[in-house]
Amino acid sequence: MKKKIIFLLTTILVLGGFCIWKINQANSYDNQKLNQDVYEEVINQKNYNLIFYKKGCPFCKASKQAVLKASAKCKIPTFFIDVESKNGKNLKQFMQVKHAYTAVKVRNGSLYQFYYAEKVKNKIQVKHDTLKAVFEDQGGG
Repeated sequence: MKKKIIFLLTTILVLGGFCIWKINQANSYDNQKLNQDVYEEVINQKNYNLIFYKKGCPFCKASKQAVLKASAKCKIPTFFIDVESKNGKNLKQFMQVKHAYTAVKVRNGSLYQFYYAEKVKNKIQVKHDTLKAVFEDQGGG
């Protein structure tokens, strides 16, 4: 009986750990298929989004779930750009991005920059209206 209980608890812990690991992988900027490394391959597209982020950025962290959720619903490709990577640094400079928590919306060759988070009364908040504007399938800024 004792061995069955130990086996059962071990199985639950292993499965629970695996589930938590999978959830964390799916909910990470790093694990998105479109990132700074493949951006150059599709730069000629007329409509796409760039989400800049930095590991450890409190604004990026606070907004991560909302950004990932909104981007998953958008039909337009969204690229996740780590501003600390070599290609990310180049893109950040090229796009004249000042803060890691920046979204760049490109529609028909026109660029629009937005901050997707802000500090209000010493609390970091997601700018949901901005995310809505960024992930619209049509139109400009």
